[in-house]
Amino acid sequence: MQTDIYNPLFDNINSLTWYPWIGSNYNINTDAKFLLVGESHYIINENNKFNQSKYDSIIKNKKTTQLVVKDAINCNGLWKFFINTHKAFMGAESFSLTSFWSNVAFYNFIQRPMNNPKDRPNQANYVDGWHNYLEVIKVIKPTHCVFLGSSAADYFNKSFTNSNELIIESAHKHMRFGRFWGKKASITIDGFKTNITFIKHPSSYFTWSDWYEYLSTRNGQAIINLRETIKAQK
Repeated sequence: MQTDIYNPLFDNINSLTWYPWIGSNYNINTDAKFLLVGESHYIINENNKFNQSKYDSIIKNKKTTQLVVKDAINCNGLWKFFINTHKAFMGAESFSLTSFWSNVAFYNFIQRPMNNPKDRPNQANYVDGWHNYLEVIKVIKPTHCVFLGSSAADYFNKSFTNSNELIIESAHKHMRFGRFWGKKASITIDGFKTNITFIKHPSSYFTWSDWYEYLSTRNGQAIINLRETIKAQK
């Protein structure tokens, strides 16, 4: 279901608070290695209030993100964010969550906890997030990356410049669904290209069928291969 083989390499990224989740089958399909990117961990209790003991525990536990994904698997989605993510990728509910998460990678872009529901990342968090992201993809080399929310796209072009090592396709609007745009970009590092897709945050007012269509259009045969692999595994 999950592999920790990359954790020693992640330890070399000083500003990475939590290990990404890496599915045990992530490296099998080399043409369809998908990294999913959430935004933030929120440290609140059932009354939406800051929880200091929970904060202290989570900030010290490098496996926090991995444990969140395990909860999502064991609790059949856990909350709307994951339920809608699954539907947007697969277009159906008749598949194994264990298989889904065994074939993808996931981490949160913002590597500091949010203290309350209204707490939002600042510009420095997003710029730092892009530089962390660059270090993460150097390690796990995803062919495709899907951001579950498009806020980070606003800081993409400000965070990078082209160089001998790095070739950037600027983040820009691609397809529109109602008030929301699907966006795209890419990063090529030492000849290895990662296609990046930004969709609406999969929480409230999320029409998963629209974003299923967009992910299919944007990622083509790679996402078809991923879906077929997941459905074939029980």
